[in-house]
Amino acid sequence: MSSMAAETSSSTHTGADLLECSRYGELEDVKAILSSGVDANHQDAHGNTALHLSCANGHAGVIRALIKAGASHLPNGAGNRPLQWAVQNKHDVCVKLLMELYPESSQMNVLDTNGFGKSALSDAFKTGDAEMVKMVLNHKSAEEDILLQQSSLSKDKKKTNKEGMSSKPVNSKKGDAGHEEDNGGNGDGPSITHELGFGIGGGEAVTSSSGSAGGDNDDDDDDDEETRRRRRGVRFLLRELPIRNPDECFGDDAREDTTGLNLWAAAVVLARWVASPAIVSRLEGKTVLELGAGCGAGGISAAVHGSPASMLITDLNAETMANLDHNIELNRHRYPAETEVRAVKLDWGDESTWEEAKPPVDVILAADVVYQASETSPLLHAILSLLEPGGSFFHVAPVSERDGLEGFLARLCGTAGREGAAAGGGGDSDFELVSVTDAPPEFCQNPLLSGSQDEYMVHFNELPSSTFRLHEFRKRA
Repeated sequence: MSSMAAETSSSTHTGADLLECSRYGELEDVKAILSSGVDANHQDAHGNTALHLSCANGHAGVIRALIKAGASHLPNGAGNRPLQWAVQNKHDVCVKLLMELYPESSQMNVLDTNGFGKSALSDAFKTGDAEMVKMVLNHKSAEEDILLQQSSLSKDKKKTNKEGMSSKPVNSKKGDAGHEEDNGGNGDGPSITHELGFGIGGGEAVTSSSGSAGGDNDDDDDDDEETRRRRRGVRFLLRELPIRNPDECFGDDAREDTTGLNLWAAAVVLARWVASPAIVSRLEGKTVLELGAGCGAGGISAAVHGSPASMLITDLNAETMANLDHNIELNRHRYPAETEVRAVKLDWGDESTWEEAKPPVDVILAADVVYQASETSPLLHAILSLLEPGGSFFHVAPVSERDGLEGFLARLCGTAGREGAAAGGGGDSDFELVSVTDAPPEFCQNPLLSGSQDEYMVHFNELPSSTFRLHEFRKRA
């Protein structure tokens, strides 16, 4: 395979020519370029191959020619593979062709995840196309893993339309279970509404008849649906929307960042942490704010289980805010009468947007908010400015090499030194590290009230496969 961004050439043909012709479906030119000896796996500066571009644009003939010439199913710089682009763009003919030409798991794995923890299979679910899901599930890589052919979304005919997929249609007024079939907050594409339980024995979590705390349980398979629901406690509905351009989800600035449209595993861990007995008692009557809330899992769980005086759930992108408003309203009947819950648009780097958050607050929550080093200084400054002296900051993130995460935590812990503190908020004089621990197993178990392990692995595959670290900091008085 040629190195990324290397300019493969043979006579007058180059790797760039191959990419260009593959993008536009110029099959005869592609064949001529390949015949001249140009590497079928040439990658551009972003790691994209000709197979990526032909899959994204639906050129089945080019796909066949590339694979015949030795093209491999490679990830690009963001971890996306050609199959994911074919699925995201709903090119079913191309998806079918990839399944035929890459039949073995060693050639293509539908469960491989990109840099955001999403796989071709999870992308297929979000298309709302039952046939697309069935096609992907039938690949050997799905059969060999936990996603067996008994998947609830492949063995039954599902009610589908262009906006969603469901085995049970949702009636918002009655709050039925299932995947919501309404229009996505961004006005196009499918949406999925999850029915979740975050209770693990604290707050309003319900205990089972055996006396064990609410939450997931490995013995659920032997229980009836009502018992499973009791164990998981309070029922939440949370909608997530597809990210239309996963490779450009960060945008040019924070306002264009659409990562909050997805429900991430770290948010589930935060939602369970704030529902735990140790935290619930510390939220009652407090002013609480969630930063970078996305779908709002942590803040909504805190509002229901912890009974704070106010729960302000913040983000910035317009589409994310619309979906956040939607999720807050979906769960409105769950909030204690004395708790104010609302969405607030807040830009970490723009103090003029902070007034509506009514700082200072007693508690700040955040889950997986650091993935670009350039954002850490504004984030630290916002936390320092918005938090009451003596207030608590609860942070959840997967143990990973996310850009900027190590430095962010070091500055909060005080190990970055005075230079780090002077760089823009945080540092060794501002915060005290109260505790750091890995999330216990019960925080990472299946949050779906249906108990479906198939859907759990599709939508939250990062939960059982990653370690999530919980940090609590206190702002020095």
